[in-house]
Amino acid sequence: MNDPVIIKLQELLFHPQANHYGKLSQAFWLYVYLLICAHPASGRLIISSEKVAAQLNVKSSTIQSWLGHLKKQRYLTARHQALTWVVTITGWPVDLKENSPALIPDEGFDEDEPNDEITPKLLHQRLGNGVGSHYYDMLVERYPQDILKRALSDVELVPVSRIKKSKGALFTYLVKKYAQEEKQT
Repeated sequence: MNDPVIIKLQELLFHPQANHYGKLSQAFWLYVYLLICAHPASGRLIISSEKVAAQLNVKSSTIQSWLGHLKKQRYLTARHQALTWVVTITGWPVDLKENSPALIPDEGFDEDEPNDEITPKLLHQRLGNGVGSHYYDMLVERYPQDILKRALSDVELVPVSRIKKSKGALFTYLVKKYAQEEKQT
C-alpha cells in the first residue's frame, strides 16, 4: 500500500527494536494525529495548538510540549508562525509524489541519500544568482543538510512577488534562522 500514513505507522509499530515507543512517550498521540492530517504528497500541515488540543482533549500547553518533544527527537520540524505551527513530518515518503511504489526500508528512510543532497550547484539552479556561487559553497559546508533542505523547501513555497531581495537572500536568512533555532533547542 502506498498511503504515506500507513507507511509511517508501519515504520513506527514494526521497528525491530521497538525504540520508537520509548522516544515518543505520550507525544505518540500527537504524532499519529499529525500523520493522519498531513498533506499526502509533502507531509506538511499547519496547525493551531488550541484546535488540536480541543480535538485530543488535552491542554494547549501539552500540545506545545509534545511538539517540542517530537522536534527534539527529530520526528518532525515545527516552527511557530503567527498563531499557528508549520509542521513537516521527517522522512515523509516523498517518492509517492510521482505515484511510484514506495519501499519500506528496515531501518527507516535515509534522508541523506546522494540524490537528495543539497549541493552548491543545486542551490545555484534553484535560487539563481542572488548571491555568488562561492557563497553557496560556504553554506553547504557550514550547515547541516536538514537545515538546508528545510530552508530551500520554504523558499520555494514563497511566491516571487513576496520576496523582497532575492531567493538567495531569503534562503540565507532562513538557513541562519533555522540553525539558530536548532542551537537553542
